[in-house]
Parts: sequence; C-alpha cells; structure tokens
Amino acid sequence: MIGLFGVAVAGGWELEAQLGGQFEAESHGIVNLSARSGGLQLALITDTLQVRYDGREDRGRWWLAARGEYGAPGLVSTRWIDGAPSAEASQLGYYAGPEGGYVRYGPKGTYAGLQGSVRYYGFKGLPDTVSVEPARPIAQPELVLGWWTEGAELYLRGGVAVSPGTVSPGLHGVFKLHPTARFTPVFELRAGVAQNTDIITKTRLGGLNPYVVPLAGAAWAEFWVEDYAAVRAGPRVGLGSHSVSAVVDAASFDGRSALGVGGYAHLGFDGDDKVRFALDIGVGVAPVGVLRPARGWAGSSFVLGTVGF
Repeated sequence: MIGLFGVAVAGGWELEAQLGGQFEAESHGIVNLSARSGGLQLALITDTLQVRYDGREDRGRWWLAARGEYGAPGLVSTRWIDGAPSAEASQLGYYAGPEGGYVRYGPKGTYAGLQGSVRYYGFKGLPDTVSVEPARPIAQPELVLGWWTEGAELYLRGGVAVSPGTVSPGLHGVFKLHPTARFTPVFELRAGVAQNTDIITKTRLGGLNPYVVPLAGAAWAEFWVEDYAAVRAGPRVGLGSHSVSAVVDAASFDGRSALGVGGYAHLGFDGDDKVRFALDIGVGVAPVGVLRPARGWAGSSFVLGTVGF
C-alpha cells in the first residue's frame, strides 16, 4: 500500500520523497518529491511543480516561488455533495503563476509580514460535468501575523482574493499547542471568515491529511466552506521520535456542524548515513454531521511514508 524510496545526489542536495494517500469511497494519492540545496527547492507535489527560493536575514526571511498545477487544484476533480462524490459538479483544473512574501521577526517569538500570489486558472470538464468554470486570473495579497514558541504557536492571515468582477475578503487563523513532554495534550483551533468565495477560494474542510482543515472520518476536502471554526483535541503519548495520539474533531461551518474521532501513529527512524524514515498512519470515523447514503457514519484512513537524506 505504501513505498519508501530515495536517490542520493552529490553537491550538497537534501532529498525527500513521500508516498501515501487518504482512502475512502473516493480515494486520493500523494506523491511528493523534493530536492533542496541552500535556499533553492525543486519540488513535485503530486500534480504540482514548484521552484522556490528561501532567503534569510538576521531579523526576517523572504521567499519567491513559481508554481503550476494540472489536474485537481483544491480537489475540484472530486466535489462531494450530500455525502457522496458528485460527477456532475466535478471537473479538472490547472493554474500557473508566481508567489512570494516577506516576514519580519519581532520580540518574544512574534513576526509580521506580507505574502501574495497571482495565478491564472483554467478548467476542463469531465465526462459528466454539467457546468465548467470560466478561466480567470486570481490575485491574492495577504497580511500575516504570528507568534511561535517551543510549546505553542499562533498564525493569522487576512487579505483579499481578486478576480475579474469579484473581490473576496477573508481572515483565517490557526492556534496550536505542541508541548514536548512524553504525555501531552493535542489542541488545535482553526477558524476563518470570508465572503464572495468561489470554487478555488473556498476553504477545504474534511479529512485526516495535512492539506485541509481536519475532520476525522470525512472525505478529503468533502466540504468547501466560507465561515468555519474547528477544534481538534485529545491526548498524545511520545517516545523519542515515535508518537501515538487520539483526537476528537468538532467543526462548525456555514450553518452546520460535524463531529469526528480518530487516531494517529507517527514512527520516525534515523538510519545510517543520515537517512531518515517516517511513517504516519491515521484512521477516523465521523458519527455526527457527515452524511452517507448507505449508513449513518463516515470513515476514512490516511497513510504517508517519508524518506529523506
């Protein structure tokens, strides 16, 4: 079900490869390859190509990147409606464009900065697609604020998404506790508000993977939302580079609510010659607020293997 692989490259390059996916009624895979030398990164992120450069200063950092994707930006290829994938509402998509940002460090772990992207999106119908979205550019400038310590972090971003004839303001935040003791609580809070969002700018909620607002048991990006608040809480037990955690996910979004429960295991290994291996496994069920035509609950699993050196 999962493989780990890597290729050694001379000249100071750091390599990482990931293979996995989330599995449910409509499963999706993850294939990530990354090569980094200094501040330069070349990456394949499943169906996205990225060239990125990160620069660092004494009091801040900056980055520039070019990205292009063909296939399923925001999982537009799998639109879930009323608890099932909707072939009529799904389509393919692509985009290309630059992005970048600058962050200035402040006192006591605080930081502030600007980030933004300009992308041109296009869409293509699948065999059963009823309506194909029109192609359009989207510019998205944002202000970012944050605070980080070894045991907790807070991240806020707010701005607008501008496309022809539409201005979509939004504000989003994430707060996490991540203490380093052997027995610790898991606590994460995510919330956001937005207006005038579309197929691209809506927030993706649902799933066990790190690319969404999490809701254990729900499908990957099952819900596309404007206003949301989601809490994840539970216990975590760590032993060196390994850990096991149980979580309860409670989410309220666009006038409805849902509840999921799940568990994660992380196994980390440092091999010879600085080779690193990791395996992440997650399972979840959603007994409240996630519809399924054949039963009263939803379930999914997540697996991701990583090798780096």
